[in-house]
Amino acid sequence: MSGAPVHFDLAGRLTLALEDLDPEQARVARSELDPFQGGDPGGAPDVVLAARHGAEDGAREIQGPAHDGTTTALEETGELLVLAGTSACTVPSPPQPDATPVRVGLEPGFPLRAAWAPVLRPAMQLALHARGAAAVHAAAVEQAGRATLVAGWSESGKTEVALALVEAGASFLSDKWTVVGDDGEASAFPVSVGVRGWVLPALPRLRSALPLQARAQLAAAGAGRRLAAPLSRARPRSRLGDLASTAVARAVALGDRAGLSPSELRAAYGQSDDPGRRLALGTVVLLITAADERIGVEEADPAWAARRLVRTAAYERRAFAELQARAAYAGAQGRTEAWLEAVAREERLLERALGQAERVVRVTCPFPGDPRRVVEALHVTG
Repeated sequence: MSGAPVHFDLAGRLTLALEDLDPEQARVARSELDPFQGGDPGGAPDVVLAARHGAEDGAREIQGPAHDGTTTALEETGELLVLAGTSACTVPSPPQPDATPVRVGLEPGFPLRAAWAPVLRPAMQLALHARGAAAVHAAAVEQAGRATLVAGWSESGKTEVALALVEAGASFLSDKWTVVGDDGEASAFPVSVGVRGWVLPALPRLRSALPLQARAQLAAAGAGRRLAAPLSRARPRSRLGDLASTAVARAVALGDRAGLSPSELRAAYGQSDDPGRRLALGTVVLLITAADERIGVEEADPAWAARRLVRTAAYERRAFAELQARAAYAGAQGRTEAWLEAVAREERLLERALGQAERVVRVTCPFPGDPRRVVEALHVTG
């Protein structure tokens, strides 16, 4: 991808520049940045993803795969690299608010998709701090002109509840990650949407409009679910057998998933609104997974919700934090401290942002479960 840089504007919250990537890296970047479209440079970028050429002197020290399959190296310059064969990707330090642009370098042939979630995505999210914004681990929809966020721990039902809200008349905004600012506005963050087969009976509009590839993927997962059914129905002979049977059933249910791009999901629901729109915060829902089938809704303190959200976001970015620990082991200065500062800064920012929401609620519910029950409970208490 030679020539002039291509910029992606994420709802005025962040600008990412692509510079001189090889064709496959450019293709992957455009796919990962859906639904945002690239254009001509319109100002200084916050994050730069650019071609990199290996240092002539080579790496100073290599850190082998410590049970995670990752090999890194630290150069004499203090630059941390993730290695993939003979090519490398640079890993930036957690950015300070006054230290933009954040630069990520890719050597030709490096598989960008392998570095997107552990390196580039968290670098982009932490760079949001310079704009007074943060990425929260939440799905989001638009209701009555405001953003409803559905947040919580991984595998707590965020996507399912958000899609059930869309089925009930809301408009899709974002899945898994949503950007919120200290101005009290929310917008989309680019990430794919995982749709699980077992929830489709609760989502008839989406079920009827699924792309063919997603249908085939879910059909294959459904076949696996049917093959596992005898094990789930068999009467365990011990407590350990009961746990194993439950674990298999849950694993099959959670693996029954098809990935859609945000544009594909928007098309399935007939949406033509601006994917980069910014909306004032309405309701922030924090899901708490229950051990039984009961659903409870109660008002929550925004500061409590901010603490929860910053911790789940930090956990989701743990691969990035672990890369900083590798650099610190090899003698790079300040990376661990910068990570801790970023987490603390994000908590302060989220307290200000959530304090401007119309409503913050804690919802206790089972997962997997019918998300329509959560939507009904929210409407009853709203």
